Amino acid sequence: MKIMKEKTVFCLGILTALLLCMCGGCGSRNDAEGSVSIVEESVIQEKDTQKEDNQSEGQDALEETQPGEDLDMIFPAAADDTWYKTGDIYTDENGRRLEVLYDDEGMLQFAVDGLSLYNTMADHFQTENNWRIYTCDDGTTVVYYPGTPAHLEITDGEYAGVYEADDSK
Repeated sequence: MKIMKEKTVFCLGILTALLLCMCGGCGSRNDAEGSVSIVEESVIQEKDTQKEDNQSEGQDALEETQPGEDLDMIFPAAADDTWYKTGDIYTDENGRRLEVLYDDEGMLQFAVDGLSLYNTMADHFQTENNWRIYTCDDGTTVVYYPGTPAHLEITDGEYAGVYEADDSK
């Protein structure tokens, strides 16, 4: 019986030593901050990993709530109401020439290849994104897009298309 007690005490001693080892008795290291057990170190590392994950999730959520932030903003160029007085000649991809003529009474004429096809009043236009949208007498729509180079678009009919300002005049 005495041997059994000694074995039990010995086993309890080993278990106690193991528990102390796991709780910081042996296997600890000395840092500038003090001694930290292996178990404590792994808990600290796990908490740091969770913090980093939470921060990256927060950043992802922030990026999702601000869509398009990295896209360039496009602001339309300002157009004045007398753009048609510049005397620009506009050409399309087929080589057709579009001229804008005006008179003192405010009548605009849009002439393609020298033919006056479309007429409207200079003060009858709609504005959208700084574009000037003219509805001509026959229902054709002509849109002026300011910029460098400026563009005119005839929306329907035989001469429909986009005409770009030609600097060579």
